[in-house]
Formats: sequence, C-alpha cells, structure tokens
Amino acid sequence: MNRRLITRVRHLESLAPNGKSKLAAALFGFFLGSFGAHRFYLGQTGWGILFLVFCWTAIPGVVGIIEAIMLLVMSDEDFNRKYGMI
Repeated sequence: MNRRLITRVRHLESLAPNGKSKLAAALFGFFLGSFGAHRFYLGQTGWGILFLVFCWTAIPGVVGIIEAIMLLVMSDEDFNRKYGMI
C-alpha cells in the first residue's frame, strides 16, 4: 500500500486528549449532521438540540456538511484546542 496514503489515514485518525476523533466527528457531521450528531459527539449539547429541533428544515443538513468539511481540513492542534478539552 502507498506510504503516503497510510500516513494520511493515520493523520485523520489521531485522537484528542479526551478521546474524540476528528474523523468520527466529520463523518457524523456529513451523514447525520441534520440531526446534530456531530455536535452531540463533540460535547456541544445545546447546539445538538438546536440542530435536532430544526432537523425538519434543510438548514442543519447543509450546515452539517459544511462543518464536516471544516473539521477535515482543520489541523490537529486546532481540533485539540477547540474540542479536545477533558
């Protein structure tokens, strides 16, 4: 297998100090973002409830996809600083 690909996958699988995965959060945002699953996963319950209340509109779904992309391009240091607190 290509070493660059393996390195890239390992980079995406890195965990924050509290055990949260950037890749898992991005996948939750992409596939279940309209229900706020990525927000619940990251410990932002208030935002998750707000997404859940408005899940009947298309707005949380679009925002979830945008946030998933933002999570994927975010550096590990930024992810740990923003979401990695225990």
